[in-house]
Amino acid sequence: MASPAPEDPFTLHGGPVAGQPWILPTASQLAPLPKGSPGYGCNVSPLLPVGAALYNWSDIASPADACPRGFFCPYFNISNPDTVPVACPATADCTLMRLYGNLCLPQGRYEPIPCRGGFYCPDYKTVLPCPEGYFCPTGTTVPRPCQFLSSCPAGTTVEAHFGLLTWIVAVDILFAALLFGARIMELRRWNQPWTNALFPFLAKIIRAPAAHPPPHSAPASRPVVPARSEDIEMQTSKLPAATVDGDGAEDTSVLVDGFRRGFAGVENVRMDFQFSDLGLTLPSGKTVLKGVNGQIKGGTMTAIMGPSGAGKTTFMSVLMGKVKRTRGELKINGMVAEMETFRKIIGYVPQEDVMLRELTVRENIEYAARVRLPSSWAKQDIDSHIDNVLTALNLNGVANSQIGDELTRGISGGQRKRVNIGLELAAVPLAIFLDEPTSGLDATAALDVALNLRAVARLGLTVVSVIHQPRVEIFETFDEVLMIAPGGRTAYLGPVRHVQQYFEALGFYFLPSSNPADVLMDILMGKGVAADGSVLLTPDDIVAEWERSGLAAVAALRKGVHHPAGTFLESGPATSSTLLTVPAPASSSSSASSVAADDLDDITTADPEATSPAPLVDALRAISTTRGAGFWKQVLLAHNRAVLQQRRFMNALWLELFVALFAGFVIGIASSGGELFKGVLNGPMALLSSATTDWNVAMFGLLIGIAVALAAAPPAVKVFGEEKSVYFREAASGHGRFAYYVGKTLASIYRILLASGHFSAVFYLLCRPTLSAGMQFLLVFLNFYVVYGVSAITSMLVPRTDAPLLSVIVGLILAVFCGFGPSLDETTRWAFGVSGNRWAAEAQFVEWIRPYGDVYNNGVSAGVYGYQLDETTRAVLAMVVLGVVYRVIGFVLMIGLNRSQQR
Repeated sequence: MASPAPEDPFTLHGGPVAGQPWILPTASQLAPLPKGSPGYGCNVSPLLPVGAALYNWSDIASPADACPRGFFCPYFNISNPDTVPVACPATADCTLMRLYGNLCLPQGRYEPIPCRGGFYCPDYKTVLPCPEGYFCPTGTTVPRPCQFLSSCPAGTTVEAHFGLLTWIVAVDILFAALLFGARIMELRRWNQPWTNALFPFLAKIIRAPAAHPPPHSAPASRPVVPARSEDIEMQTSKLPAATVDGDGAEDTSVLVDGFRRGFAGVENVRMDFQFSDLGLTLPSGKTVLKGVNGQIKGGTMTAIMGPSGAGKTTFMSVLMGKVKRTRGELKINGMVAEMETFRKIIGYVPQEDVMLRELTVRENIEYAARVRLPSSWAKQDIDSHIDNVLTALNLNGVANSQIGDELTRGISGGQRKRVNIGLELAAVPLAIFLDEPTSGLDATAALDVALNLRAVARLGLTVVSVIHQPRVEIFETFDEVLMIAPGGRTAYLGPVRHVQQYFEALGFYFLPSSNPADVLMDILMGKGVAADGSVLLTPDDIVAEWERSGLAAVAALRKGVHHPAGTFLESGPATSSTLLTVPAPASSSSSASSVAADDLDDITTADPEATSPAPLVDALRAISTTRGAGFWKQVLLAHNRAVLQQRRFMNALWLELFVALFAGFVIGIASSGGELFKGVLNGPMALLSSATTDWNVAMFGLLIGIAVALAAAPPAVKVFGEEKSVYFREAASGHGRFAYYVGKTLASIYRILLASGHFSAVFYLLCRPTLSAGMQFLLVFLNFYVVYGVSAITSMLVPRTDAPLLSVIVGLILAVFCGFGPSLDETTRWAFGVSGNRWAAEAQFVEWIRPYGDVYNNGVSAGVYGYQLDETTRAVLAMVVLGVVYRVIGFVLMIGLNRSQQR
């Protein structure tokens, strides 16, 4: 009678169960097998030698030679050659499992098996359940301790780590508390109720009546009382009251102390500009400015007028050095010099209201002051000057209101124009150039701006403004006017009050009820008429007449014509010696006296040497060198402002964090949450391998790269792309470009930390990779870091409307270059090296499969994708370097492109 078929010892007592001992019978408890050769005991034919020996008996000197570390061979006997490990034919079920990438139980008594996940094998004959607090992936010989805040019950294969998620929740709560506290402190400084810090619907429920008026409220009208010269120790003009948005024009005398301190006590300081034969010819050969001659005196307010396209803005740009002239000479205070030398004491107010709309009025002006004022100024001095600027421009009522934009309610258009001017006054300049400061304003608001500018000029500043079709009251606030005819040629340069007389002398007729500025525009466009309606001189004739005798005619008018009675202006401009000069005590009748513009050429001082050209220019150079905060102070200021910007855009930040969190959730939930890696077994054990799933691990490198590109690229381009115009303005005024770039870059690191933390926390919990949580977070963080660097480049190259899409596309392309698709070989290895995800995917893959090195041939698995083992440090350093290199490229592009706008 035949012997019964030997039973399967590995399932005799039910097989392995997670967290419970795996009970196997001893060899003596099993049915005997035929002797004489290895190969018996396979499940398909136990009594036939169908198993293939994996090792030659002669090569086995120790158990480790036949059953290496990480494998389980319970019935191998070092003294019995019949027990040598063999590979048995697999059953149909086992074959199917292996095809699906799973390991099946041994197919025979002497077939080895990698130590199963959830168990550990301290030696080749012993298998124990993984204890609580530890995890044991396949091939474990010593249980691995779980990380802090991980869930690891007995029999755990891969840990479920809640630590990152716990930290992120704690950080979010702390972050929200800090934001709420900062908002309350901010509201207290603004004398507003703390309930404004709540969500709108909560604030409406519990808000108490405000003890103070809201930031937009202001007195209905506030008359301006001109300061007496004996009170402010300088001559000032009486300004007519004007109302705009409920505010009246304020007296700029409060700025005197700040300007005196700003010029280090140097008296008689001024900036006079003399220019001769200024011209600009474009590379195409077209002449846009030709032969402009004249001078602009300190303490005067000069208008630049002309038809559209005549070259008004071009002239001002050439005069300021923003556009390099092709001919002519410029003198400052009588000496040949260039504006570049003095740009820190020259202000430029662009036509557009270029400022950060998310900041308040005071915050914008304060930043300009702290960056551009001398570093020697104490904080209280700067604060006092800022308060004075707000007072002078009548912005106190809206000092704590956000500027606002088309979508966010903020201050009015007239107030924005005054903030635009205040950004330059904050720097205590000697000259201010403005490009159509009244554009887009109603007549009353435009007049208010003009009156503010006139008051500024009375401090002794040189004010030059391009103006377009002003109303008569605005036109008469100017002291001098430069009329530019089509083709960029001078038609008139002289006092405003004499311009009508000059053109009347040429035969042109001005209706008594007409606006002289409108008539002048008609004249320069060739539409001027005589009293009988006939057409007189053409613009070319007018230019020729000016070149022939214009200067002499104006000089004659200066000497023979005085202010007519009833003129709109009550006083003439301050002298060039007004600023920072303490006049002698005035009599009771001299409080309204001032020096007329006609007499500017005749001004002298007690010390002629003090105002000779060379000392004045040297003093200006010395003053200019003291301006501006130091490099690290500017970095800190730029950093703090960028952090404040992010705080004002909290909805965008929360959305970015949600996108990162959701991306981590989607990718994490796509995994099985268990062991994802199965490789080729080491050595002869390869015959027992299942289908490899190394692609699973490599694929997650690709998916993470794609998710990071989608989550990081759109907000990353906003770091610089949303405020290019602000950067251009600040760079032109002397703000350190590198300091600005470094400060903004450092401020973005917090955003990257939060976003990468939210992504990593959810992904790590759901996917359960076998690398450490710290390493996973580091790789995701560096991936975000590199994408932000790439986005810095794209934001410099394309308009802000196109930058988000382009950054996403570039990020996706770089994410694909990670080795999962086209693998890395000698050709693509370094070409793909420009991708941060190439290094992140490699490091993640290597660290993920590292625990399986005892049983799987990790080199074969890594080689499929071109990855190299034990190069994690190199990969991390490569990502750090890539992030720096991309940011350096971004900086070079920032300062290299649009250079004319940065001058």
